[in-house]
Amino acid sequence: MKKLLFSVLIAASLFSCSNNDEEQVLSVADKKEVSMKNTDGTIVTAIQTEAFEKIISNLKKANENDKAASLTAKYKDDNGTMKLIGSAGKSSSSSAKSAAQITFQYRAHVTGKPENGHGWLPWFILGTPVGTMGESRRLEAIQFSNASSIPFFQARAHVQGHGWLPYVGLGDVVGTTGQERRAEAFQIFVPASFANQVVYRVYVQNIGWMPYVNNGEIAGTTGQGLRVESFQMNMVVIE
Repeated sequence: MKKLLFSVLIAASLFSCSNNDEEQVLSVADKKEVSMKNTDGTIVTAIQTEAFEKIISNLKKANENDKAASLTAKYKDDNGTMKLIGSAGKSSSSSAKSAAQITFQYRAHVTGKPENGHGWLPWFILGTPVGTMGESRRLEAIQFSNASSIPFFQARAHVQGHGWLPYVGLGDVVGTTGQERRAEAFQIFVPASFANQVVYRVYVQNIGWMPYVNNGEIAGTTGQGLRVESFQMNMVVIE
């Protein structure tokens, strides 16, 4: 009888260990490393602090606290830039987009003559401020470009004397040129298929940098007669 009882206990113990091992394997398999990627699939190695904090706030509001905690653990604050710790330079080939999509960029049209460094300024990549700050120059328009099309991308500007202009697509001028009219606000829609975290902000006369807003929200002011002077945008893929 004692031998039988001992055998039953041993069998139960082995069964329990087997189940625990399986649960641990499943647990490890279910936990995928959270990554923040550029729209071309490469890992983001640095991102401006306020943009990062806005993205983390978005994740928390969406109850994606695990993702927020994982990303926060990977980045550290260093002179205003959140820098990646660990897997810098790595990318996922399975989720990487085509090379044609790595060239998303934007530029600003600023009051003044081109020979004086104004008019259309050079193209810049995501995360870079475009326009001027502290020069009392109005930003009149912005333009977005990508090597391949982005279906359903659209943007519009709130312009002095006109109010909200109609939405335009990728490559079109968002605002006005040659009319000496200030842009006062922008509203941009980026499809989630291209980037699932989109934040942008503007530098406004008498205010400075306003907080980042999310995809589809208004950046700037309306009805206050204040010019936008600079624009900054970040888009990433969290997976």
